[in-house]
Amino acid sequence: MPEKNLILTLALLLICIVLFVSRKVRPDFVAIMALAAISLSGVLTFHEALEGFSEPVIMMIALMFVISEGFYRTGISCRVGEWIYAKSGHSVAGAMVWLMLSVALLGSIMSTSAIMAIFLPITLNLCHRLKVSPSKLLMPVAFAGIISGMMTLVATTPNMIMSALLENSGSKPFGFFSITPLGLTVLAMGIAYMLYIHRFLGNSKEPETSAKARKNLADYIRDYRLKERGCILRVGGKSPLVGRTLRESNLRTIHSLNVICIERKNGKRSVLLNPSPDTNIMEGDILYADISTRRERIPSICAELKVETDSLHGKNLLDKSMQMGMAEISVLPESEYIGRTLSEIRLRNEFGLNAIGLRRNGKPLNGEISNAKLKVGDLVLVVGPQNLIKRLFSEDIGFAVIGMPAELSDMASAPDKAPYAILSMGVMIALMVFNIVPNALAALIACIMMVGFKCLSLESAYKSIRLQTVILIACMMPFATALEKSGAAKLAVDALFNICGGGGPHLVLTGLFALTMFVGLFMSNIVTTILIGPLAISTAAVLGVSPTPFAMAVAMGASTAFMSPLSTSVSLMVWEPGRYGFGDFLRVGLPFSIIVMAVCVVIIPILFPF
Repeated sequence: MPEKNLILTLALLLICIVLFVSRKVRPDFVAIMALAAISLSGVLTFHEALEGFSEPVIMMIALMFVISEGFYRTGISCRVGEWIYAKSGHSVAGAMVWLMLSVALLGSIMSTSAIMAIFLPITLNLCHRLKVSPSKLLMPVAFAGIISGMMTLVATTPNMIMSALLENSGSKPFGFFSITPLGLTVLAMGIAYMLYIHRFLGNSKEPETSAKARKNLADYIRDYRLKERGCILRVGGKSPLVGRTLRESNLRTIHSLNVICIERKNGKRSVLLNPSPDTNIMEGDILYADISTRRERIPSICAELKVETDSLHGKNLLDKSMQMGMAEISVLPESEYIGRTLSEIRLRNEFGLNAIGLRRNGKPLNGEISNAKLKVGDLVLVVGPQNLIKRLFSEDIGFAVIGMPAELSDMASAPDKAPYAILSMGVMIALMVFNIVPNALAALIACIMMVGFKCLSLESAYKSIRLQTVILIACMMPFATALEKSGAAKLAVDALFNICGGGGPHLVLTGLFALTMFVGLFMSNIVTTILIGPLAISTAAVLGVSPTPFAMAVAMGASTAFMSPLSTSVSLMVWEPGRYGFGDFLRVGLPFSIIVMAVCVVIIPILFPF
């Protein structure tokens, strides 16, 4: 029976790893299937398999999404960005230092992806003002975003997972600032490293085609060639479209016209409608449409439909900017949508948004973009209601928000509540630092305060929780128990000892750090931590030493993801705007990763003795 459980556990783990790496199936669904399989196999009882959902760390991770959303909605991060303008002056080095410090410190208490979405246009603005290529500053900002995960307990999920594993093993969990000395050290090294290396990144001057300060609506129309694709149709009383629904009109099927929004008179004012297939077209409606057919056909189409036409330009959309939203999103490496077309994704039905442009390798795709299969790094321009656009920042849907037009971005929904958001965060940190209540309870109190002070609504709080991430972690955590019960953990520890055991705990610590860093190249840092974390705890038990330094090594190794643009959404977000190649990340990230590992394996045993 023990051998059977060992084989089953290792087989299931291998299948999970293959599926995680292949990215053919959503990671959270892989985890759900793994939970069912480990229960049916008999390695764990169903009760044991569900224990992950009762872990306090699961609650804490969900609550941190809410706190991050509260910071975003009160506009705190945007205000910091404006402050950087004044501090950076005319120095590229000065701008880099302030940007890296701001991103790392803010990222230590809120979502790094949200921070990057805010600081991306800020960085591009600085590049334009300093007349340098965006490649000079975007990679340093991305590195700072990654380093922010090393700053506090709540900065990134792997830290909280390793803290929970420590507590479950009977050891003292990480404190809120336990990881901070390491993070500050790495941040200082990162700033010094980038001050030297940035001179070798990209061109020295801002290219003519680079993004200017903050892209506005006209810039997006130009970059995606929307003038060639977009048109406005004014529906008169004699048009056969009047009284028919969009589905009945067959505009997309017959004329290759995709209606992205409808402007309609409502008394003395006009409103924008987010159309569905069942939306009725009325006399006087103005249809904003994306057309994938040849523009020469537009006059004949208008004559047939008895409508007037106009070209799409910045003012058309700017006049409606408070009602219509627009965002540029990038396909993430782990996205389930890779290899699928936009029509298969059904953005309108699933998210209430319309795709009106697609860029690949810096160039817009022509023709019917809905039939193009998505690839990693593709940029999609979507439009829709502002509230649905804002949801993209907080929901894990397989895309990362790259930017929004300057006219629409930085629109904090509760800017006057910023002091209350800061107060809520301060209370949480104080409760954690002085161990007054458990960490998860401290986060819950902060969330209650934010909702009570109306920093965000209860509905926004629920929507901000990335359920996919929560499910993934909760379903995979029981594998630590399965590895222990089946003997797989002991087998892995023995293998690690055969390689590093002769050198004592220091060499084993180095091996664990390197292993975590290497595995993190192929899968998310969350999955990497869940798989290697139990190995670290078991290794310490066999050595008869404290598990804390080994747990810290895994947490730090999981955040040392500088070598590939595909390792984190942070790097992916700067990949295309910075015009970087894959080799740029390897060339800059590999030496720095080695430096980080070398320093950490020396400092960790000093701060957390064996």
